[in-house]
Amino acid sequence: MYKLLYSLHILYQITFITTVNLHFFITNLLFFQDFTSDFYFRQTWRDHRLSFNAKQGIKELYVGAEVADRIWVPDTFFANEKSAYFHEATTPNTFLRINATGEVLRSIR
Repeated sequence: MYKLLYSLHILYQITFITTVNLHFFITNLLFFQDFTSDFYFRQTWRDHRLSFNAKQGIKELYVGAEVADRIWVPDTFFANEKSAYFHEATTPNTFLRINATGEVLRSIR
């Protein structure tokens, strides 16, 4: 069994700059006095602490929302928002994909 040497609470090395790419896929936009929108919000970044040795047939890991609470994720916010919420039907609508190089894709609705 491998011991996980990753901690959300340990500061990431300051010598590295983490570039976070943002993508929006707008599914609904409604204007009436203010505006309301529904969209998929996707972020990508690389965290070398999450890299792993790829095995035959296992080059990426697909994990659920519970993992996002255990790893570092960007603290993205929308300035001047009146209200916002994440879509949570029966479970949080979050998806994470981590590849062998530590590249992370996070998708939220």
